[in-house]
Amino acid sequence: MSADINGLEPHEQATWLPAGDGLPAWLQELREQHLAAVDEYRKAVAGVLAVSAESAADARAWRRAVRDAVAEGRTPPEREHTATAEVGAARVEVAKEDAYVARLELAETCLTIIEAVRENRTEWDEYSRGASAEMRAAVGAAAVGASDEADRARAERRAQAEAEDAIVDLSDPFEKEASHAIA
Repeated sequence: MSADINGLEPHEQATWLPAGDGLPAWLQELREQHLAAVDEYRKAVAGVLAVSAESAADARAWRRAVRDAVAEGRTPPEREHTATAEVGAARVEVAKEDAYVARLELAETCLTIIEAVRENRTEWDEYSRGASAEMRAAVGAAAVGASDEADRARAERRAQAEAEDAIVDLSDPFEKEASHAIA
């Protein structure tokens, strides 16, 4: 991994998914995808730091050269186009945009991983203890919480329909909510 970054979200860290030998092939592949995306994000952040430091060093070197020239009674040197404050700021901005895109790509990778893990939920349960609490919650929250509540509401509506001999809407009122919770 490239740079150490403080304040990362849990899904932006290498510890988000379980590690170690013995992972099934599908989970190991997902872990490798995640680690690659985490590494790209870290490299992009390191790029922002490097470009910022380089721009600051260029500015310091130019200021020092100007001070030295003035102190010695010489004409101050012209600033190279690539060392101007505007060019430095533009380079930093481009590096920040790269980091932003890398972070979005990491988030998209994580959403794909969550979906894949949910598809392999039975096998996942065996390895889930090695994942972060946030990953376990992401996999289980929508499926467990929405499902339990929806099942309870359907059972109540069925009981009402049988007891009252009336027409009761048995459609799932949580279907829309559950689809948003998963997304």
